[in-house]
Amino acid sequence: MRLRKTFVAGEIALAVIVLIATTLLVRSFIISVRSSMGFQAANVLVAQVSLPATKYAEDARARNFSEAALARIGALPGVVSAGAASGGPFGGFGQVVGIEAVGKPAPQPGEALGARFAAVSPQYFSTMRIGLIKGRLFTPADAAGNAPVAIIDQTLARQFWPKEDPVGQKLQFGERHTLSTIVGVVSDVKMYQLRARPDRQMYVPLAQFPSKTLGFVARIAKSDPKAMATAIRGAIWTVDANQPVSSVEPLETLVAIVDTPNRVITKIMVYFGLLAMLLGAIGINGAMSHLVTQRTHEMGIRSALGAEPGEVVRLIVGQGMKLALIGIAVGVALALLLTRSLAILLYGVRPNDPATFAGVAILFAIVAAAAAYGPARRAMRVDPVTALRSE
Repeated sequence: MRLRKTFVAGEIALAVIVLIATTLLVRSFIISVRSSMGFQAANVLVAQVSLPATKYAEDARARNFSEAALARIGALPGVVSAGAASGGPFGGFGQVVGIEAVGKPAPQPGEALGARFAAVSPQYFSTMRIGLIKGRLFTPADAAGNAPVAIIDQTLARQFWPKEDPVGQKLQFGERHTLSTIVGVVSDVKMYQLRARPDRQMYVPLAQFPSKTLGFVARIAKSDPKAMATAIRGAIWTVDANQPVSSVEPLETLVAIVDTPNRVITKIMVYFGLLAMLLGAIGINGAMSHLVTQRTHEMGIRSALGAEPGEVVRLIVGQGMKLALIGIAVGVALALLLTRSLAILLYGVRPNDPATFAGVAILFAIVAAAAAYGPARRAMRVDPVTALRSE
């Protein structure tokens, strides 16, 4: 019997660990889904294009293509607004550049900072519904040949100018140490993961920094996305009939695809958590049933001596709860150590979140009490005469 109890306690401890990990992942997933991405993905189509380097070797040709294609897309019936970017959220393109704030202490060797970099058209921010915090957005005046300008996100602004106005400050970036004046600050945007924390992000005008990798974004009225995708492809091909368009997808689809692994992991952990809790309840129920069977004679004597049915129930449930609490305590202690490895997968919740640990412990205690109550009721109904005769 002692070996059985040890096995059941170990089973409960393992179930507690799995359920705590599951709860942390589920809470993280819910928080990430409910948190703001910094833009509005609904009703936005993304067309991804990669211009061949041989045909568009000159910056002027790449610039003319992006401006012409953008004008054609924006003129399509059903398109509310359109923009373009060398790297947009949840797209296939992205770039990181080294940055340095002019007037701030130079970073030590090996401590240089980087920021995500995107060259965007003037209408990109309004199309994506990325909020302007201060300053201004790009305009057609930010053209090739004019003074380079940049827009940064809140994270980058807080890091370099926590107590100053970043608008008007100078930022040096890239291998050529390009110097740009900051003209605006926009809200933080999640670029590649829903669970990722905001990163440093800078934007420059696409006219000043032409790109051969482009993501055209079109905010459409509520219409048929497939028909609009075909129309967008046609608009691009009117500019260059031989230019491949790798994909035209709803931005919501791109977000869902990127987050699929997290969704799958969360679902699997939910199934394992429910299974672990079920096995723990079965273990307690089985152990208590075996205990009642072994102690039938004792129950008969207790009843014959005047023990109330409630006392018998409390005895059995109490023994079941003692077994369960040992398993819960061991499981919680081990989970405090093991869930640290989940930190990289969690968003908005700590690996040692007190509410999660307390909630799982209370839930398992309730499940254990319910699992022990069935055998306890059977023990309560033991007939003293029959129990004594069976001995």
